[in-house]
Amino acid sequence: MRRRAACAGLAVALTVGWTASACGGPGQLPDTRPSCAAPLRPGGSSPLLRQSWIISAGALVQLQQAGLPARLFQNFDRPGTLVLVSHGRPDSLVRRASPTLYFTSEATMASALRGGRVARSVRYLLLDLERWPLTPGSEQRNPIGALRSAVSVAHAHGKCLVFAPAIDLVGVQHPGTGGPALYSLFDSSIAGPGAALADVFVVQSQHSEGTSYANSLAPQAIGAARAAHRVPVLAGLSTSPNGHHVSPADLLAVYRASVHGGGAGFWLNIPQSDAECSRCGLPQPQVAVAFLEAAAGNTAG
Repeated sequence: MRRRAACAGLAVALTVGWTASACGGPGQLPDTRPSCAAPLRPGGSSPLLRQSWIISAGALVQLQQAGLPARLFQNFDRPGTLVLVSHGRPDSLVRRASPTLYFTSEATMASALRGGRVARSVRYLLLDLERWPLTPGSEQRNPIGALRSAVSVAHAHGKCLVFAPAIDLVGVQHPGTGGPALYSLFDSSIAGPGAALADVFVVQSQHSEGTSYANSLAPQAIGAARAAHRVPVLAGLSTSPNGHHVSPADLLAVYRASVHGGGAGFWLNIPQSDAECSRCGLPQPQVAVAFLEAAAGNTAG
């Protein structure tokens, strides 16, 4: 997703249990998945407390300024909220949340870890590989290979790896593919293998909002990922996917489909025009606020 507000997101917590093996054989690092997933488990009886969240520090400010009620905003202030930041300090608005760093390539993530530029307090690292200049061509052509290297270095430094590959990566290896064929290839070549390696997997399903794929893209990818390994699987949402105008109801449709499909969360993007998204226009936090208010009163999932 887009760095500035893409870093804005929600992740619904696990709605079903999952298991992982304990430690590997001699010379292997311990399996981090149980401890990485623990903060993402449901935290209460209300719809929003049954969810964990991934959201940027900037998006929190936008939601507050757009009038998100305090009773809803306080749901972000817990360890199950992964706040994307540029430092390792607790965010001033949600001090109990988990600081998380965002990377668009395995190379930059590995460099930061090996160079001691990731604070000990940062437990989660989010790797967003896309078909864009921010991700090296070699990693676009082999995202699973890049992920394998990222997981190895992250675990060696005691970190949890959240993998969020864009669906457009499929087009690098299969130019001209679109529609159901594109999504099917994503499920088989990226979602399944990615979930088999990562601690948390994210389906960037935001582009299905307001389309005929709103009820199918995310659930199918979630199913493919969870079939490979029962890690938490999140679905992407956006207030302006690639510059397209959408309504709170469009977001809610993908939300409902994802929850019913066994999804573990949502990454809610609040993009705006910048070098990464020239067509995104002004940010639309009011769409996110209306969506969150609707989701808070929604008993689905």
